[in-house]
Amino acid sequence: MRTSWEWRQWIDLQGFDVAMPDIARTGLSEGKWIAALCDAYNKPISPHIGDGGILSVAASIHYSAAIPNLQTLEHAHRPLPIKARIVSKYPKPKNGAFHLDETPGLGVEIDEKELERFTYGR
Repeated sequence: MRTSWEWRQWIDLQGFDVAMPDIARTGLSEGKWIAALCDAYNKPISPHIGDGGILSVAASIHYSAAIPNLQTLEHAHRPLPIKARIVSKYPKPKNGAFHLDETPGLGVEIDEKELERFTYGR
């Protein structure tokens, strides 16, 4: 994970063309700072979703909607059902895009019974 200072150094050195922060690792606050810094230098953002679960996917979707310099959301649609094993509702792409609804939160509803299947020591 890069710190804010490291991002600034890479920008100053012209070390990349597109920033790809992983919101599961940076968090939303650090991700917004990275986006603002990159926007000041006309650098686009393409958030990276690695092996994160459905909550990191949902957070990355909302992050993407909240930044001015989004280029694209780098994501694989096929593993979504596997990542969403513990939820009853989660963001699904339609025609190649994620659409946010008006409900509060990240658009994910945890299924407590499914979550219990993955609990150890109960």
